[in-house]
Amino acid sequence: MKQSSFLCSATITCQDGLAASWDPKLAETFGASEVRAGDSLLVSVNLANTGSRTGAEVVQVYVAAPTEAGEPPRQLKAFTKVSVRPNQVQHLTVKLDPRAFSIWDKSKNRWTIVPGRYGLFVGTSSQDLLLHGSVLVHR
Repeated sequence: MKQSSFLCSATITCQDGLAASWDPKLAETFGASEVRAGDSLLVSVNLANTGSRTGAEVVQVYVAAPTEAGEPPRQLKAFTKVSVRPNQVQHLTVKLDPRAFSIWDKSKNRWTIVPGRYGLFVGTSSQDLLLHGSVLVHR
């Protein structure tokens, strides 16, 4: 099993050291990438605390399967909680394992990888997904 890296150049900003909010100027798009079925993918982002107190935030990675997979629009596939001191930037990497690009095949009673373009979305909740991109999964 291989790992591919997917680096996000945008920064998530924590306001007042506690709650996170997105600065629209930082909503950038990931570069497209490709992975082979069975590979994991590393998604990297920076989390900045511009407040005066230490703050914690949960960074979430959502995946949107290709339309032909028949899955919901976005599914939470990975997350990590991080604590950031005032005026610090924390670089973090979230790993998407191969199952992030799989669906449950009821007829075969197992996980199956559906090749195609998957959407990647990063944010602090399902309602704050301003970082986005895609990855092509092929056999």
